[in-house]
Parts: sequence; structure tokens; C-alpha cells
Amino acid sequence: MAAIIAPYNFPLHLLTRSLAPALAAGNTCVMKASSYTPTTTAIMAEIFHEAGFPAGSVNVIHGLGSTVGKAMASHRDVDVIGFTGSEQTGRELMKISSQSQVIKKCILELGGKGAAIVMPDADLDIATDCQVEGFTFNQGEVCCAITRVILHNSIYDQYLKLLSEKLDKIKIGDPLDPETRMGCLISEAQVNKIESYVKTAIESGAKLVYGGERYTEGVCKDGPFYRPTILGEIESQMPICQEEVFGPVLSVIRYDNLEEAIEIANDTDFGLGANIFTENLKAAYRMAQKLNAGSVWVNLPNGMHMACPFGGNKNSGMGREYGTYGLHEYLKIKNNMWRMH
Repeated sequence: MAAIIAPYNFPLHLLTRSLAPALAAGNTCVMKASSYTPTTTAIMAEIFHEAGFPAGSVNVIHGLGSTVGKAMASHRDVDVIGFTGSEQTGRELMKISSQSQVIKKCILELGGKGAAIVMPDADLDIATDCQVEGFTFNQGEVCCAITRVILHNSIYDQYLKLLSEKLDKIKIGDPLDPETRMGCLISEAQVNKIESYVKTAIESGAKLVYGGERYTEGVCKDGPFYRPTILGEIESQMPICQEEVFGPVLSVIRYDNLEEAIEIANDTDFGLGANIFTENLKAAYRMAQKLNAGSVWVNLPNGMHMACPFGGNKNSGMGREYGTYGLHEYLKIKNNMWRMH
């Protein structure tokens, strides 16, 4: 049996990307959505029922992770846990699994602190387009968001000027409005968390380049909306550069040479995704080999392909989703030896 626990930021997608290979591999499944976003999972259960799936093959339960999630992770009949969420919860699931009667395999995607290295020869129009997408998509509530950009000194000011101009064009508002590019964050508590990170960074010497405040215009007046925010002159060891903020906040770091840039990019306990912007594809290939991340995108925004494995290194988790690698995560290897006479 596979236990699948999904987060709130992409509640249906991140549930089905684990559910599909688990079912294809022949497992029965029990799944739980975030308590913030239970509705789509409940509707999907109805669809499975209407489609005629055998009773008990796909099961949905609701509740808090501290109770229901813990019960799933410790249940004797569960063989494998597929989880997407925070590092803290992933660690707790591993602990529960290791202490349960039957140890479970854990497939964990635990967030990131994605870095983009922009070289002096990069096409800055492409790089800034990708950067806008990389840290404002889904209000920055994305595990592999590009939340650190590492800029060569020679393009630092030009890059930030162009990026700020593009952020001016982003419409924040009602998610049901087709013109909206950024909606609300998941909760008031999340906005308070973002405000605290930004305030602490500025007090520690960071320069506020753009944003840095709630968005309160029109329908957004009383909701958990936050403007895209750029913080410059960041030092790599600042908390905002090391910890997952999970909001539309970008930390900007300078570099002088390529080895320094790679060292900065790897100077984090996370290792989910990284981006490289350069016209020198040979240099990009060598850089990608040195970046400690599960996925590297060159001259592209972050994106997934169903045939390509996706997952993290270091504290970004273990195991892979998508493709044949993702299918094999939900299979057991058994060796049968026969004497035929």
C-alpha cells in the first residue's frame, strides 16, 4: 500500500503525480491532501468511484498532518510514503516510519532554495523573463522557485533595472480574473512570515530594490497579498538566503568569477533546482555538472516534463517523481532463483 500526502500549493497536481505511478505499479493507495486544500482531493475520489475503480483501491482521508498524517506513516500495512512538503515534516515522517512496526520507504520532495547564475554574456531579456516567472509564479509558493539570483558585477545594475520594469507590469488580484498574474498567498500567517524575513534581511544590511510590502489595492485590500520583492546586496549566510520563504521574494547576490558563483549556488542545505543563463553552452554544461541540484535549467524557466525525473538532493529530499524513475519508486525488486530439474 502507498500513502500519499500532498501540500497546499498544487494540491491536485502534486497528489496525482505520486498517485498515478503508484497505481500503475499495482499498489492500493490512501491519500491525504493538505488541510488547507481538501476539496479537489474529495472531488477526485468521487471521480474514481464513478469510473468504477475497485472498492479500496483508491482511498481518501482528511485531517491534520499531526494526527491523520502520522497515523498513515505509522500504519503497519503502508509500505511506501510519497510526500511533498516542508523539510521539517519530511524529517518527522522519516522518524515516524523508522520507529513504526514496519519500516517504510519514503519518497520525499522537501522544498528548495533555487539559484540562478547569470553570466555576463547572458541574454538579459530572456534571463529576466525567466526570473519573473521563477519567483512570482503561484505567488512564489513553489518548491523549486528561483529565489536566489547570482549576478556578475558587470551586469548587476542593468539586470535589476530591467527586472524591476517587468515586475511593474504584473497584475495582482483575483485569481479568477484572466488578467491576474499573482493571486493571494495561502494564509495571513504566511504573509506575516514573509514580512518577518524581509524585515530581518533589511535590518541585517540588505537593500530593498523593489516591493517589500503588502498589496492592498482593490479586491486585495483585506486579503493575504504581497508584492513581488527584490532584496539586493545579500550575503549568502543571511537567513533569507538559506531558508525557504515560500513567497515572492528574491535575494540578489554579486559574484566576480565563475567558481565563486558555483560556490554561492551550492552554499545551501537545499538542492532541488538551479538555473544557468549564458550564451556559452560549453560553459553551461561544465557548470551544470558542478551544481548540486536535482534539476538544472539552462536559459529556461523552471519546468517539468512527465518523462523526466524530478526530485531533490540534500535537504530537498530523496527519490524521484515522473518518468520510469518515478514508476520504479513504487515497485519492489524481488529476486527469484529456481532449480529447474
